[in-house]
Amino acid sequence: MYGNLEEEKTKELIKSVLKNHKDLFLVDVKIKGAFGNRKLLVFVDADADLTIDRCGKLNREIGNKLEETDLIDGKYTLEVSSPGLDFPLEKIRQYKKNIGRQLIVNLKNGQKLEGKLKKISEEYITLAVKEEIKNISRNEVEKSIIKVLFK
Repeated sequence: MYGNLEEEKTKELIKSVLKNHKDLFLVDVKIKGAFGNRKLLVFVDADADLTIDRCGKLNREIGNKLEETDLIDGKYTLEVSSPGLDFPLEKIRQYKKNIGRQLIVNLKNGQKLEGKLKKISEEYITLAVKEEIKNISRNEVEKSIIKVLFK
């Protein structure tokens, strides 16, 4: 299994590459597979649109940096992508870019809310649920995802 120290070092290396891209931020890093056949999944997001071409360029930059530092032992595959609509929102920057969109918010107490994201702060998510405005503590949120609307 991939060690926590190695994973943290990998995240730091990726963040150092992202410093050259002010509108991009790291969402998550996942390492799958066994030694010698790992897959390094890097999920990045942008304050605006994130194109496939840009992910490809970032893949090359991160790949070059990983090769320079020889941080990951053995054979591995690197994939850089956006997290996708079904990936839970975690970072404030993810919430900010989705203000005005419909969210499904699962609370730790088992309650499920659906509404339009109005505001986000360090402490609260503000949702318009039907005709009511609800301020939900971020500590109470188990998971928030974007509701895909088909028109």
